[in-house]
Amino acid sequence: MTNTNVLEVGEASLAPTLAAVRAVAETSEVAQRPVVRIRDYTPADKEDIRRICCETGYFGNPIDNLFNDRELFADLFTKPYLDYEPEWALVAEADGRVVGYLLGSVCPNFDSLQMRSGFRTTMKMLLRLATGRYSNHPRTRRFIKWLLFSGYKEQPKHPRNAAHLHYDMEKAYRGGDAGRRLWQEFIRRAKAAGLTTCYGSFFSTPKRRPEVAHSRYGFKVFDRRRTTMFEPEIAEPVEVVCVAKEI
Repeated sequence: MTNTNVLEVGEASLAPTLAAVRAVAETSEVAQRPVVRIRDYTPADKEDIRRICCETGYFGNPIDNLFNDRELFADLFTKPYLDYEPEWALVAEADGRVVGYLLGSVCPNFDSLQMRSGFRTTMKMLLRLATGRYSNHPRTRRFIKWLLFSGYKEQPKHPRNAAHLHYDMEKAYRGGDAGRRLWQEFIRRAKAAGLTTCYGSFFSTPKRRPEVAHSRYGFKVFDRRRTTMFEPEIAEPVEVVCVAKEI
């Protein structure tokens, strides 16, 4: 008789204990992280923000397999904020290093500013596409096609005349309170400036529902749209979800 069944039974009986050990280890890891300080953005932080944007842009992972032009990816998702309203940007800093950021806008014409910035970035993409920059990366060409023909249609609606925020953290600093502290500070400032509503958007799947976690802090789903951005790599349906909160 082999001891296969004995091992299987042993592993099953140890599962609750192993889960508890892992939970303690994860809690200890969070506790051992350096203290995170929330502060105003400065121009010296720009490259760190762009780096984090590209390192986390594909469901928390590097963007390179989806779109291998980090310069233009960072332009798409950070440039409108940093060019037009840098005074509303915040960073999370640990041991003197930027580990997260929040980019915000309180401008009622933010959509127009974003479209203007995005148009210039898209023109650069098309030029690089025409000159063969992406000839060895079919997925990048497919991303550009999605951006041109589907990206805008797949964006959810959002509240009018509301503050807008977008934040992200390095993987090692997720699960703590730094992200929450970033958006709480932004909301405090937006409220002091006379804003009454704020909103943000993120990707959601059946197995990963950030809107559930945000609901604990008063955010409610305002709109949601199915997106094809990650097809066919991600088989399950992906939605872009806009959540909003009265402040």
